[in-house]
Amino acid sequence: MRVLVVGGLGFIGSHLVDFLLGRGESVEIVDASSATSPMGWRPAKALTIERADITNFASIERLVFDANPDCVVHLAAITGVKRCTDLPKESFEINVYGTYNVTMATVSVGSKLIFISSREVYGETLGAATSERAPLRPNNLYGLTKLLGERIVEWAHHKHGLRYTILRLTNVYGPRGEKYGLPTIVRKAIAGETIQLMGGSQVMNFLFVEDAIRAIAKCIDDPRSDNQVFNVGSSDQLSMSQLLTKISELVGRPLRAVQVAPRLGETQSFTPDTTKIRQVLNWSAQVSLDEGIKRLVASYEQDSNTLDTKWESI
Repeated sequence: MRVLVVGGLGFIGSHLVDFLLGRGESVEIVDASSATSPMGWRPAKALTIERADITNFASIERLVFDANPDCVVHLAAITGVKRCTDLPKESFEINVYGTYNVTMATVSVGSKLIFISSREVYGETLGAATSERAPLRPNNLYGLTKLLGERIVEWAHHKHGLRYTILRLTNVYGPRGEKYGLPTIVRKAIAGETIQLMGGSQVMNFLFVEDAIRAIAKCIDDPRSDNQVFNVGSSDQLSMSQLLTKISELVGRPLRAVQVAPRLGETQSFTPDTTKIRQVLNWSAQVSLDEGIKRLVASYEQDSNTLDTKWESI
């Protein structure tokens, strides 16, 4: 199996590459980041690392053609509600036009494409669990760019016969994810720093990165995932205020927190219905929130350098 991971030096991407190499796959990474790899990987027969900007079609087309992968996993994006709001032009260029380029390059070699989307495509969904059939009404720019990316992938399927899977992930956390909310809170809790709590009542669903990787791997391996859209989330559903209480208990110290206004456009409640991925692919989250936070704390204690690493892809 040859797998091309676009955004493979990022948070989720680097965990995916580590998993694929561990089971003997041939992996090529395409990433715009100039950072060294988080695992200290060195280019070898089973691993190639290429620097490329996905907004440059000629560049990404050449790399995909040369790699001739069985599967392309597209993770490169400007992520998060605030970052996309702060960088609207760049968000459209990378998340939308860049996705078009990756999609069409994948079409040109006849590979399968796994597109990593977000629960933000649904927008505000107060109430019962949200299935893949729910209306898509994003209430922030990040969700809008991910929805447009999904539409590009689906268009390429109908127009060019692209095989694809779209995964709508909830809030993924874990080691190497320090630019995201939960790991930032854990890091500050360990260091005794003041935590800025934006809002507090918003209810989120948390997914440990290992479970996200298992879902992606299922879609690489199982043809039943072809031309499907799946929610990928866990049963860990709680408010940000409740999350702070849980982290305080697991870290073993009281937290210092300052409450501020929630971010503009932030979804206040989302509960994923993961029935479809469980029935089709026999996938469900295995790592509880308590266990995931414990692993995160242990990773910080084991390697203090982790706290200084910043990855730009998801």
